[in-house]
Amino acid sequence: FAFSNGKDAIYGPVFQNNTHTMARIIETGIMESDSVNLRHIALMPTDELKADSLIKVLKGGADFGEIARNYSLADQSARLGGEVGWITRNALGQEIAEPAFSKGINEVFKVSSAQGIQIFQVKERTPARPKVKLAILERKISPSNLSYSKFYNEAKAFAGVVAADSKKFDEEAQKNGYVVRPSMELNKNTDNIDMIPQSRQVVRWAYENGQGAVSDVFDCDRNIYIVAKVNSINDKLYRSLEDVKPQLKSQIVKEKKSEILQNDLAEKLKVYPALDGLALAIGEEVKTATDVNFGTLQFGDAGTEPAVIGKISVLAANQVSKPIVGNSGVFVVEPLEKTENPIPFDAKAEAAQLDFRSTQALPYLIIQKLKDNYKVVDNRANFY
Repeated sequence: FAFSNGKDAIYGPVFQNNTHTMARIIETGIMESDSVNLRHIALMPTDELKADSLIKVLKGGADFGEIARNYSLADQSARLGGEVGWITRNALGQEIAEPAFSKGINEVFKVSSAQGIQIFQVKERTPARPKVKLAILERKISPSNLSYSKFYNEAKAFAGVVAADSKKFDEEAQKNGYVVRPSMELNKNTDNIDMIPQSRQVVRWAYENGQGAVSDVFDCDRNIYIVAKVNSINDKLYRSLEDVKPQLKSQIVKEKKSEILQNDLAEKLKVYPALDGLALAIGEEVKTATDVNFGTLQFGDAGTEPAVIGKISVLAANQVSKPIVGNSGVFVVEPLEKTENPIPFDAKAEAAQLDFRSTQALPYLIIQKLKDNYKVVDNRANFY
């Protein structure tokens, strides 16, 4: 809708996830980069004069990295010459984003706030892409107190029935039209179950009760009521073969299907070497994926397909590939057009980025090593 309509076009309303949504196109014809590569110097809020002096020196040709190492108060980035790295507009505050995406390459600018002063330099930006500005109106539909009471009482009645005979859990759930959701490998320190907010209480209950126990009703964020049952307890280091058998079977079936499809498509390609002819022969349609690059794992509407994207990168334009096994299927692809990144590869900047990531992960790695070496036992579950 956004890229195939003009200004003031309206979409919706549509109803999804308990929300009515409408959108209106406010502005079109915007050409803007997705991300910007920055470096910065952090100073105290009272260092306005020092900031102005540093900006004057930088504009005079001083080395930004050297100035950052000597004056920046942000220790981690200062050691890397002030490197912030690649960052998207949405990850920056408005005060930083506006100049970061509008200033020229190598230009410096200052942003002051109550937390401190920052001097930024724009190192590079990704090529500009077409964008639109949307206004979005959402109205969420919330249940009434009467609805909450109704469902809570139903959950309470269900818990009362299955508590007397836990073997009837699945049978009673099916009879009432409830969905039984298994939660495998539940660790005692798990924060929540299946991303359900405020469900830590269910985890705590599970570890305080034995196999076959059925819980009372848990009210999780007043949107979800849970009645839980402890199906099995594994106090060994690994799950049993019986437990993992469904997952293994699913993976083996997927691999075998992929192998059959791969061989079948390879044979058909000998007869129908063009994508249109192949699609017609197997009863499928040819789909187009745009902006395929190493910067994203997304391959059109097929989802995350890193193996497919990797194989595409070595194909010449208009060269039909051999069948490629991906996450969601087997693909035959043909690059219609290949564009080289105009920004040259900067080995030093890449090395600095890798160093920065390693530095960020180092505290966690040290803690894990200490836990392993000194046999530290995690007893946090006793307190929350």
